[in-house]
Amino acid sequence: MKFERFLPKNCLLIMVVEGKERNVAIYKKIIEEKCKLNGGVKPERNYARSWWDNRYKISYYQSKIFYSGSLVDTVEVILPWHSVEKAYYEVRKSLKGKAFIMAHFSHFYSQGAVIYFTILLSGGKGSELIKRYLDVWDLLTDIIYKNKGSVGHHHGVGLIRNHWLFKQQGSGWQIYLATKAKLDPNNILNRYKLEGKNKIKIKLL
Repeated sequence: MKFERFLPKNCLLIMVVEGKERNVAIYKKIIEEKCKLNGGVKPERNYARSWWDNRYKISYYQSKIFYSGSLVDTVEVILPWHSVEKAYYEVRKSLKGKAFIMAHFSHFYSQGAVIYFTILLSGGKGSELIKRYLDVWDLLTDIIYKNKGSVGHHHGVGLIRNHWLFKQQGSGWQIYLATKAKLDPNNILNRYKLEGKNKIKIKLL
């Protein structure tokens, strides 16, 4: 994985503020002052507008990656502020050589922030590539879990990380199971997703 050499060395910060016109003006002034104090330079190009107009187009490029024999996925996790930076660098270090990884911070709260990772794997075929893909998921999620983060934020749990949710919830998992049994006694809906076991099966077409 040598994609890193094509990336710029500086970081681009894009911030979008919503609200009443007066409040937005105040927030904008504060943001610009803080960035300037920390060595930031305001670019001439309006990158925020460009991002806003094109932010969904990336999804349409993913199929080309799959057709080329590679795998791409996103992993969104949330961590408390005291471990955000530590977890971010641990993930990058641990996945080096295993996958090409990018990240941005998508949501911010008083308690912490969401890191939105994008992972790309290439090389290898069939079951070998799939195994590497699942190993990357587990390695990344394990780091987040050990740093007191939540193994998911807004994408849902699905099958690929339900065993991590089981581990994270501990004894509280019994509440989910009891509720599911009461509302769905024949286990028709979302089968396997509350069992705490990774039953995902992937097949490359």
